[in-house]
Amino acid sequence: MIADDLGLGKTIHAIATAELLKKEIGISRTIIICPTSLKYQWKAEIEKFTDSSVLVLEGNPLKREKIYNTYDSFYLILTYNIVSRDWGKLNALDADLVILDEAQRIKNWETKIAKSVKKLTMPNCVVLTGTPLENKLEELYSIVQFINPYILSPLFGLLDKHQIKEGNGKVVGYKGLSEISKKLKPLMIRRIKKKVIKQMPERQDKILFVPMTKMQKKIHDEYKDQVAQLVNKWQRYGFLKEKDRQKLMIFMNMMRMSCDSNYIIDLQTRHDTKIEELMDILEEKLEDPREKVVVFSQWKRMTHLVELELEEKGIG
Repeated sequence: MIADDLGLGKTIHAIATAELLKKEIGISRTIIICPTSLKYQWKAEIEKFTDSSVLVLEGNPLKREKIYNTYDSFYLILTYNIVSRDWGKLNALDADLVILDEAQRIKNWETKIAKSVKKLTMPNCVVLTGTPLENKLEELYSIVQFINPYILSPLFGLLDKHQIKEGNGKVVGYKGLSEISKKLKPLMIRRIKKKVIKQMPERQDKILFVPMTKMQKKIHDEYKDQVAQLVNKWQRYGFLKEKDRQKLMIFMNMMRMSCDSNYIIDLQTRHDTKIEELMDILEEKLEDPREKVVVFSQWKRMTHLVELELEEKGIG
């Protein structure tokens, strides 16, 4: 488990591990499981830092079946939702290594996704999470269970030993966590930012690719068609009238707005994925109460949506 703070290079650690295992012991297949918005981020990082082949698995069941039968890439990238449908087919690939990104997605062992992930039988795994313990000890236990189901005692014994309860049975805290930390030391790397801050660059720029919803895409493409018509007119006549220039700028801005949320355009409906992704990042970042975050957007209405989400989650 690589449990470094956000921004300390968990992705690169995992890729380096896979490349080292390929070089030293000859592993031939690595499966990467990540949130939808990070699929192409992983692909870009692999292509930037290695010479290994990489393929993103997506599409309907027939398309996925064809990929399972024909692909020969070293890395296969897919989402948690696909695992819940295809875990049997993934096991049949005989991959040597599985990498779980944002492993807090399996912190609740009762969910379909967690149960499916734990059916995977690859002999080696690397698990990435910036927050190994968020709210409950059970969450850490669920993640560790995927890595090594025997390293911690049975859950009922673990909770009995480390939970602090009030008279009514409500859990109010934990004790003896250093003992758990000692048990996990052989399999967990944990670095916090303040300990390695001098090794870090002053600023890191990271682009996350977030897919649009179908409704966003529909609105985006309608404006894109308008832009295409005006650009064709420009190319045909070699100039545009001022009125057409203004239309071109408006339609391009509408395309950009629709990439954020169609609420920015109509102030009524709400279709977006960026805010959900932002909330995931903020919840991980703000686990440390000393952290502060600045969120920018070109669109004031977008910051209003972010504000509403923060208020709902009780983040000041």
